[in-house]
Amino acid sequence: KEVLGLYVSGHPLLEHAEDLEEFTSISFEVGHELSKKDTVIVGGMITRIVRRFDRRNREMAFFDLDCLGGHVEIVAFSDCYKSYVNLIDEGNVIFVKGKPSENTDYSDLKIIGEEIIPVDRVRNRLSQRLNIKFPAGETEPEDVDELMEIAKGYPGNCRLVFHLPNTGSPHPMKVMAHNIMISTESAFIKRLRGKYGKENVWVE
Repeated sequence: KEVLGLYVSGHPLLEHAEDLEEFTSISFEVGHELSKKDTVIVGGMITRIVRRFDRRNREMAFFDLDCLGGHVEIVAFSDCYKSYVNLIDEGNVIFVKGKPSENTDYSDLKIIGEEIIPVDRVRNRLSQRLNIKFPAGETEPEDVDELMEIAKGYPGNCRLVFHLPNTGSPHPMKVMAHNIMISTESAFIKRLRGKYGKENVWVE
């Protein structure tokens, strides 16, 4: 990697591409401004760490996060560093939730870390709703029943939301299923996207 500037056997983030795309809250292809008040979530691999001590002699760290679409610098002040020091190791794939250090665009993004989540726990930590949009046209009750039967095989802690065709309106009708809590594990998401289309299944 150091000589060629690339990973000969493929980028190590590719095996986590689905999670990185699903839960990273910004798009590096979109260059709009970010405010210091915004809360953002970015996922990637730690590639460089610089540890320092603040004015009160508390340990903190700066580290680079290599993302699929770009690059982010993370600042972990003492409280954040102390809480998540075991996750701050070069090569770890993590998600960081925090705020931009200043009003900025994505070309020079620096985030003040508030929470660090390992990639293998991100679905349980960040998933709240699984959304499924039914295609325009006739949607029969049997279609919803079929989906509910599939969902029963993947119990979890996430809400299931249907986006149903709404006669006379360009906007779908949102209906939350109150009698079931489901998982957002990759196998379930892949099955749903194979049936309903990738653009019609998303996690929030």
